[in-house]
Amino acid sequence: MRDVFAVITERVLRDCGGEPICAHVGDVQVWAIKSHPTYQVLRDKVRLGRSRSVASLRLWESVGTLARESDRLEREKWLMILLDLLTPYFGGWSKELARKWHYDVSDIRSAMVEGALETWFSRAGGTPSKKLLDTMMTRAFTSARELVESGSSETCATGAEYLIADAAHEEDSTLRASSIIDASTVRDPDADERIRGERTGALLQRMGVMDHVKTLHDKLRSGCRDGVDSPAITPTQAGRS
Repeated sequence: MRDVFAVITERVLRDCGGEPICAHVGDVQVWAIKSHPTYQVLRDKVRLGRSRSVASLRLWESVGTLARESDRLEREKWLMILLDLLTPYFGGWSKELARKWHYDVSDIRSAMVEGALETWFSRAGGTPSKKLLDTMMTRAFTSARELVESGSSETCATGAEYLIADAAHEEDSTLRASSIIDASTVRDPDADERIRGERTGALLQRMGVMDHVKTLHDKLRSGCRDGVDSPAITPTQAGRS
């Protein structure tokens, strides 16, 4: 599946093509032809992680200057290059975060790019290039952490007891909506989702509408809802539903 990292790289490769690329600021005539490799070669040589080279930092500074001082179309091109030079250092960490928190890696990577861009647009043009690099990376990691720690947007954030505040429910039901487990303290998203789902199920049972719920689920699993045919859900989706 293509995520934002892949989209950025594809955009840069499309804009640069296979031609030599000049990321130098100043008179292009003074630079040797060997200083202008193709973008693919240039990207492979750049080191912006912990083992940064002086040449890589100089290149980062030049790309940043071009992203701020070129005309509008060129600024966009160089900003995409600036981001693409960072993504190799986000890839492994974003996968590890996705595994640990059971989160979609593409959403994590989108949050990282958003965080890096927020820093880029909020910083003044005179910010030293090394400080800008460190701040963009830090903000990207922070944005990803904030995303996974906030919980899934598909998870109910409030209690469901209000659903039956004034509703009649089955007197003989032994199920209770309350639980000795405080769902808000559960860190695992899958466990949190299951607990909330079971509590909601208890409420529906007390309301006496479980037959309706089961009928609706049967329709969803068979790919039919409100008389409109739709693809039947997969076995993987069935557990979640």
